[in-house]
Amino acid sequence: MVTIDYIQLFDDTIAPGGHVQSTTFPCATARAVQVTLATGPLSRDVEWRVLFGPLPNGGFGAARSGTFEQFNHLGIEVPVFGPQVMVIVENRGAAPFPMVGMLRIVHEFE
Repeated sequence: MVTIDYIQLFDDTIAPGGHVQSTTFPCATARAVQVTLATGPLSRDVEWRVLFGPLPNGGFGAARSGTFEQFNHLGIEVPVFGPQVMVIVENRGAAPFPMVGMLRIVHEFE
């Protein structure tokens, strides 16, 4: 049996030099997480990261990362690497950047 948790991460405009960060979500019993991000413009100055943790030092480690240089949308599935997941999008550019994000946590039970 498969169950999926649907979570709205953010629907906001990121100021120049700013970032949006989701809260952490439990995913220890999940098989994978699916991340969907969308924006209007293309930009190599806007970076996204999917992180899992906490690590032994209490931090979170990036499992996947990238920019919006080639595409203005993202849809990926990432295997679970820790008990919690979060998503961060950082705007290192000079212009505001609109961002919408969704997370799906995929659980499989027998």
